[in-house]
Amino acid sequence: MDGTYKVYPHNPPHLYMDQYYYMITAVNYKKRLLIRHDSAKKILLETIREFCQKYHWQLIDWAILDNHYHLILKSHLGKDLSRVMGGIHRKSAYLIKKATEIVCPRFWWNYWDTCPKNEKQLYAMRNYVVYNPVKHGIVENILDYPWSSFPEQYQHLGKEFFEKRFREYPFSGYEFRDDF
Repeated sequence: MDGTYKVYPHNPPHLYMDQYYYMITAVNYKKRLLIRHDSAKKILLETIREFCQKYHWQLIDWAILDNHYHLILKSHLGKDLSRVMGGIHRKSAYLIKKATEIVCPRFWWNYWDTCPKNEKQLYAMRNYVVYNPVKHGIVENILDYPWSSFPEQYQHLGKEFFEKRFREYPFSGYEFRDDF
């Protein structure tokens, strides 16, 4: 695993890896519910897709909640991580504030990235991301949450596929930043 690991004085450390998977967690400033409206979630998702396309990163899984989101991305060039995330946060904050008339000096707090060590951990991360709305008590069934990649994937891959994936790659036992 070749990459560059950078530690910053006032931000989380980041690992920059080419052609590698990342789990991203980002939170609104002071955990405020700044993306609680469907219109805000739609803007955020469109912005995520735009910057992934711009930098040739692949969006694998996602879940957008009222004050944070999780992504599973596959990088093209790891050095573009800051550009991808900075672009997503700058543009989405501007557009969401404009659309919802939210007044706040700071919209996003930060983001954390984690690279899985192996395939088992990658699939556990993927399961964790799509299960997040259930974890936070928003829905009882992940199929009922529209702001996640799960319903569309489930439609294509089916019940048996996901039952097997959740059974073979449980996320219990892993620590994920998600105290929101």
